[in-house]
Amino acid sequence: MKGSTRHFVVNKLARVILLPAMKLKFRFKFDRIRPAGKPYIVVSNHVCNYDPILVGLSFKDVLYYVASDHLFRMGLISKLLVFAISPIPRAKATTETKTVKEIFSRLKDGRNICIFAEGNSTFSGETGYIPPSIGKLAKRAGASLITYRLKGGYFSMPRWSHNVRKGFLKGELVREYTPEQLADMSDDEMNEAVRRDLYVNAFDDQEVSPVAFRGKRLAEFLEHVLYCCPKCFSFSKLASKDDRLSCECGMEARYTEYGYLEPYSSDSWSLPFTKITEWVKWQQTVLEKRAKELIENCTLPIFAEDGQILIEAVRGRRNNIVSKGVLKFYCDRFTISGIDGIERVFMLTDIVNMSVITQMNLVFSTKEGTTYELHSDHPRSATKYLDLYRDLTGKPVSV
Repeated sequence: MKGSTRHFVVNKLARVILLPAMKLKFRFKFDRIRPAGKPYIVVSNHVCNYDPILVGLSFKDVLYYVASDHLFRMGLISKLLVFAISPIPRAKATTETKTVKEIFSRLKDGRNICIFAEGNSTFSGETGYIPPSIGKLAKRAGASLITYRLKGGYFSMPRWSHNVRKGFLKGELVREYTPEQLADMSDDEMNEAVRRDLYVNAFDDQEVSPVAFRGKRLAEFLEHVLYCCPKCFSFSKLASKDDRLSCECGMEARYTEYGYLEPYSSDSWSLPFTKITEWVKWQQTVLEKRAKELIENCTLPIFAEDGQILIEAVRGRRNNIVSKGVLKFYCDRFTISGIDGIERVFMLTDIVNMSVITQMNLVFSTKEGTTYELHSDHPRSATKYLDLYRDLTGKPVSV
């Protein structure tokens, strides 16, 4: 069976199977979209792992997704994905000219593309950084552009969690831009339009129309995103269990079905934050201040953490474990001291970019073109290191 025919059949079968499943799992409601122009590029915000399925249900046409390169290093699963939907690989933390060329090639063949503009689903509930290359790509492609917005996904399946909650999830058409409209817009105007169309703050929506998102162990793994205690200002001392987040200093908070934080008990210390977005922004300012204080003394690590696994990621192949041991992050470098006695040093000036995949895996690429991943044998925040990298280098990052 030829590729395009196979993808058409898979798309039809997927709709039959997945539509009732998504409605049952998430109470998903969505716009049925019939684009006026073809081919087209769909650009959507990114809220949870099911986003490709959710967006795809709004379109009868086959969509070809730009997907993270780590999905191509999963053995048999990767082979099945490539066979069924032929996603377009993009390595996180790199600039991908190959990806752009493949997008243009498929558009030329009359195929439709779907891109999740942030590159990563949100940790905080607020739409993240959208690179300016998105607007430029849309203008150069000569195709129609459809902006699509997902709401409710953050509370349905928070990125920091492993558990799904049932509440309400909606997919909606924002706008369809014709090639002529795109041609009349500058790159800056196009980028601003995309950012405006895709912006979502999950907590703003909750304040307007509160929805309960019910599930089990609601707070577990909040330490993937929250890394600084607001009571003692210590880092990496937070731990979660069931609906509770606590610190070694005695701070306790409860994560509610509505996605808010509250004191765990009536006699608990008064919690200064009710929203994860507020906590995230606060801890970033605390970390930035700490980085500035230590930037003159690069002999002391800002963070040190054991149980870290350094992996060399090879496109389309399995991961290769390079080292296991202690990670130390300084103001100008970070090191991995492995059990083999070898200390591997990565200067920040040699790092092209840095990002996070899944809940807590840090990925970075070097000037030499090598991509690495840092995994952990225990729950910890990867965004802590990403925020620190941004503070020390001034480079934009994607979580």
